[in-house]
Amino acid sequence: MKNTVGQRLKWLLDSNNISSREFQQYVSVGEKQISNWLSGISHIQVKHIVEIANCFNGLSMDWFLLGRGEPFIEGKTNATPDNTGTSDCKCKVCEKLKIHLDLLREECDRKDKAIAELNQQLGAVMKRTARKKAPSKISS
Repeated sequence: MKNTVGQRLKWLLDSNNISSREFQQYVSVGEKQISNWLSGISHIQVKHIVEIANCFNGLSMDWFLLGRGEPFIEGKTNATPDNTGTSDCKCKVCEKLKIHLDLLREECDRKDKAIAELNQQLGAVMKRTARKKAPSKISS
């Protein structure tokens, strides 16, 4: 069971496939501090609890801090995306990941177009080279 705040944070991260390294982008601490929270070595300061709550829309503070009730407030969008990539989640973590995903898709589209253009140019060069190497007929 998730008895400590660190264990509940670990559950949030694991259930959303978020690594400590990724999560540190959304809270103002380093990966080592997050590791200390997860293992119970150190307690989470209030300012960081606010940052965590802002990352997970609808996160129940009763659940997160005290282990009472459900992880997310009923009727709120929670931060647990589905595995189809079509999550309606609006938490900051998911929103930032969606932006990064969109940027990566745009970059892939640009690179695909550049590759297609290079393939066309290569094809044209290969045709010209093949014509030059073709033996010419010599009339006698």
